[in-house]
Amino acid sequence: MHPAGMKPHMGYCRLIAFAVLPCVAILCAGSEEVIKHGRSLLQDASGSTLSDGNALLQFKQDALGEVQNGTGRLSSWGNSSMSTSDLCQWTGVTCNAGTPRRVLAINITDIILNGTLSSALANLTFLENLTLHRTHLKGSIPSAFGKLSALRHLELYGNNLTGSIPPELGNCKNLKILIVTFNRLSGPLPAELGNLQQLETLNFKENKLNGSLPESLGNCANLRELVGRTNSLTGEIPESLGNCTQLSNFDFEDNAMEGPLPESFGRLQELSRIMLRFNRFSGGIGMLGNCSRMQFVYLSYNSFNGSLPPFEGQQWNFIENYEGQNNQFSGEIPPALTANNCTGLKNVVFGTNNLTGTISPEFGKCPQLESLQFWNNNLTGVIPEELGGLPKFRLIYLSNNSLEGPIPATLANCSRLGAILLENNKGINGSIPVELGNMLALHSLVITNSKLSGEIPKLCSSKSLGVLALNGNNLTGNIPASLSRCVDLTTLLLQNNQLTGVISEEFGNLRSLQRIWLANNNLTGTIPASLSRCSMLHNLHLNDNQIGGEIPSALSSCPNLTRILLSNNRLSGQLDNLNFTSLRSLEVLTTANNFLNGTIPEALIKCENLTILDLSRNKLTGKIPVSSSTTTSPILPKLRVLTLDSNQIEGALPEWIWNLKNLSVLDLSTNKLSGEVSHNLSNMRGLTDNVTMAILDTEDITPVYEGAEIFGGYLSLPLSPFTVDLSFTFKGQVHTFTGNGLVWTTTLSLAANELTGPISKDFLKLQNLKILNLSRNAFSGTIPDEPGSSFLNLESLDLSTNQLIGAVPHMLASMSNIQEVYLGGNDLSGEIPQENGFGTRWREENFKPGNEGLCGAPLVAKPCPVEANAQSGMEANMSVAGLGVGVIMGFSGVALAIRWCAPLRTYVCPPRAGRHEAAPVTAWNGSTQWWNSARIVMQRATTLVEMHEQCCK
Repeated sequence: MHPAGMKPHMGYCRLIAFAVLPCVAILCAGSEEVIKHGRSLLQDASGSTLSDGNALLQFKQDALGEVQNGTGRLSSWGNSSMSTSDLCQWTGVTCNAGTPRRVLAINITDIILNGTLSSALANLTFLENLTLHRTHLKGSIPSAFGKLSALRHLELYGNNLTGSIPPELGNCKNLKILIVTFNRLSGPLPAELGNLQQLETLNFKENKLNGSLPESLGNCANLRELVGRTNSLTGEIPESLGNCTQLSNFDFEDNAMEGPLPESFGRLQELSRIMLRFNRFSGGIGMLGNCSRMQFVYLSYNSFNGSLPPFEGQQWNFIENYEGQNNQFSGEIPPALTANNCTGLKNVVFGTNNLTGTISPEFGKCPQLESLQFWNNNLTGVIPEELGGLPKFRLIYLSNNSLEGPIPATLANCSRLGAILLENNKGINGSIPVELGNMLALHSLVITNSKLSGEIPKLCSSKSLGVLALNGNNLTGNIPASLSRCVDLTTLLLQNNQLTGVISEEFGNLRSLQRIWLANNNLTGTIPASLSRCSMLHNLHLNDNQIGGEIPSALSSCPNLTRILLSNNRLSGQLDNLNFTSLRSLEVLTTANNFLNGTIPEALIKCENLTILDLSRNKLTGKIPVSSSTTTSPILPKLRVLTLDSNQIEGALPEWIWNLKNLSVLDLSTNKLSGEVSHNLSNMRGLTDNVTMAILDTEDITPVYEGAEIFGGYLSLPLSPFTVDLSFTFKGQVHTFTGNGLVWTTTLSLAANELTGPISKDFLKLQNLKILNLSRNAFSGTIPDEPGSSFLNLESLDLSTNQLIGAVPHMLASMSNIQEVYLGGNDLSGEIPQENGFGTRWREENFKPGNEGLCGAPLVAKPCPVEANAQSGMEANMSVAGLGVGVIMGFSGVALAIRWCAPLRTYVCPPRAGRHEAAPVTAWNGSTQWWNSARIVMQRATTLVEMHEQCCK
C-alpha cells in the first residue's frame, strides 16, 4: 500500500535517485566541493545552509557586542528566515557555486565591530578563508577553530585580541597562511604549529608573545615567511629552521632574542630577507654568505662580530640593502660586495662597528647606490673620487673615522646628493671645494673637527642648504654674507675657527634659523639687531669673540630663545636692555667677562626655565633682586648654576638663593655682600643629596637627512654639546671648569665679601659639596664640628682670612676626599688634629698667617708642649697616695696606743685644772676622745693631699 496521494512510481524514482546520484556526483564537474571536503550531497540542503546561517548570525551578535542596531554594521546580514541566496550575498561572505550552498570564506575589513570573536564560526565546516582585518574585535582566538579542517587562510590582522595562540590550531592540517599581527596576544608560540606541514606564512608581529621559537617549526618544510617582530621573544633561533629550505623572509626585529645565528641558515638558498635589528644576537654571520639570493640584510643593534660576508668566491648579485650598524663587526669592507655584480646595491650601513681598511673605489661602479654609511669605525685612507659618478647617490656618512686628504670635488656631480657628513676625521684637509656651492640638492654639509683651511665658499646656489656645520677647523676670512640667501638654513655652526669680520645684518633674512653658533672666533662689530626677525631662533652662541656694543633690545622679539651665550666679549651697557618678561623660554644666559653695568633686572629671576645664569666678571652694581610678586611660587626652580662673582654687588643675600633645590654651582665671590648667611641650607638638594638631576639639554639634535633608506625615514645628528666655562680665582690661580650643568664640580663660593656672623652648622649638611670657599670675609666664632656629620665629598675647603677662633675640628681628619685645606688668617688655637695623618698632609701655608695658638704638625717650628711622661706621673700619684695612707695609718697607731696605755693617755690627755679627778675613762669615753683627735689629724692630712694635687695640676 502506498500513502494516500502518492503514486507508486514516485517511490521507485526516489529509490533510484538515492542509488544513482552519488555516482553522478563523483563525475559531475560541479561536485568538486563534495570530493574536496568528503561531504555527501545526500544531506538536506536547506538544513546545511541554515546551520551556516545560524553560525554567521551568532558571530554577528558576538561581534557587535552591546551595540546591535543603528550602526549599519553588517546590516546586510539577515535573520533566521533568510533564503539560501540571501546568505551568500551578505557582506564579506563567499559561498560555493554548487548545491547545497556552504560558506567558504568570510572577509571583513575596516568595519568596526568592537565585540568578541565568536566560537560559532567553528561550525562552518566548509570554511577555507577567515579574514578579519582591522575590525577591533577583542577577546581570545577560540580554541574551537582547531575543528576547521578545511581552513587554509586565517588572517586576524589589526584587532584587539588577547590571550594566547591556541595550540588546537595545529589540527588545521590544510592551513597555509596564519596571520595574527597587530593584536595583544601573549604567551609562548605553541609547539603544535609545527604540525602544519602545509604552512607557508606564519606572521605574528606586533603582539606580546614571549618564550622562544619552538624547534618543531623546523617541520614546516613549506614555510616561506616567518615573521615575529616586536614581541617579547627570548632564547636562540632553533637550528631546525635550516630545514625550511623554502624560507625567504625571516623577520624578528625588536625582541630580546640572543645567541648566534644557526649555521644551518647557510642552507637557506631562497633566503632573501633577514631582519634581526634590536635584539641581543651575537657571534658571526659568515653562513649568510652562502645565501646567494640575499636581497635585504638588517642586523643593526645587536652584538654580532667577526668579518662581513660575502667572502671571496661568494656572490650576492641581488643585494640591495646591507645594514648592520651598532654591532662589533671587524675586518675590512668585503671586496666581494662590489667585485662582481653590484647593480642592485642601494644602501650599505655599518656605522658604530670596528671596521678597518679603506673605502673601495669600486663602490663607484654601483649605479643604484644611494648611501654609504660607515660612521664610528676605524676606516683610513681617502674618500674615493669615483663616488662622484653615482647618479642616485643621496647620502655619504663617514663621521668619526680616521680619513684623510681633501674632500673630492667630484661629489658635486652627484645631482641628488643631499647630505655630506664627515664629522671628526682629523686628517681631512684642504679647502672646501667651491663646486659644492653648485649642488642643487645639498641640504646638510657637516665637516667638523678636521683640518679644513681657507675661506668658506658660496654655498647657496639652490637655497636648499639647511645645515652648515664647519666648526672645529682652521677656516679663515669672513662669514659669507651670501649665506643669508639660504632661506631654509636652520643650523649654522662655525665655532672654533679663525673667522674674522662682522656678523652681517642680512642674516636677519634667515627666517628659518634656529641655531647660530659662532663662538671662539675673532669676530668683531656688534650683535645685529636684525636677528630679531629670526623668530624661530633657539640658540645664539657668540661667546669668546671680540664683539662690542650693547646687547640689542630687539632680541626680546625672539620668544623661542633658550640659550644666549655672550661671555668673553667686549659688550657694554645694561642687562635690562633685554625684556626678560618676553623671554620665558630662556634656559641659559652667560655674559661673563664683559663690561656690563647697572643692576640685575628683577624680571630675570622670573625666568622659570633658567638653568644656567653666569653674569660674573662685569661691573654690575646694586643688590641681588628680590621678587616683588605676592605669589608663593619658587624663584628659579630649575637653576643649577648661579655665578655673579667679580662684580660690585652689595647688600644682604636674599633668602631665595638658599631655596634653589637644583643648584650645584653658586659663586658670589669678590663682591660687597654683607650680613649673615642663612642658617637653613637643607633645601639645597643639589648640594645636600647625591640626587640624579633631570638631563640638561646641552646636546642638540638636528635633522640632516630624510630618505627611505634610513631606518625610520630620517637621520638626525647630535651636535657638539655646548659648554660653559666657569672660572674660579683660587689662591691666586684661575681654575676653569668646562661643563654642561651635570659634570661641573659642585661648588659654593662666597669669598671676598663682607659677610659676618658664625658659620652655620647647616653647612655640614651639604654632603654633595666638593668645593667650599668662605675666605676673606668677617665670619666669627668656631668652625662647626659634629662627629659623623662631616662633608662626605668635600675636596677643597678655604676658610682663610676671617675671624674664626677655637680648635681645628677633628672631623677634618676623617674626610677621606679632602685635597685642599686653607685656614690661615684666623685666630685658631690648640693642637692640629693628627688622626689619619691629617697634620702631615699639609704645609705651614695651609694654617698661616695668624693662628698663633695652633701647634703640632705641619708647624715644624711650633710643636705642642710635651706633658710629663707616663712613668713620672705614676710616681707622683703614688707619692700623694702614699702620703695620705701613711698619715692615716700613723695616727691610727697613735690613737690605739693612747687608748690602751694609761700613762700615755694621761700624758696626752691630762685632766683639766680646777676639776675633780676625772672619772675613770670608759671604753666609749676614751674612744671618743682619741677619735676626735684622730679625726682632726685626718682632716688636716686630707687638706694637705688636695693642696698637693692642685699644685701638680
